[in-house]
Amino acid sequence: MSKLAFTPLAEADLQGILNYIAQDRPDTALRMVAAIREKCEFLARNPHAGERRPEISPVHRC
Repeated sequence: MSKLAFTPLAEADLQGILNYIAQDRPDTALRMVAAIREKCEFLARNPHAGERRPEISPVHRC
């Protein structure tokens, strides 16, 4: 299993998303960032999930 690590830039982006959404919907902001983290964890555990998209990249999946 791959170990998931967020870069400082990714953490800053997540904080920015949280701050932006929290201006109007604090509860939604927390759920949204949690969902993003959960999806990233899923992809770390399942690197072959999704379909190959050669028109985007020969090695990436969507």
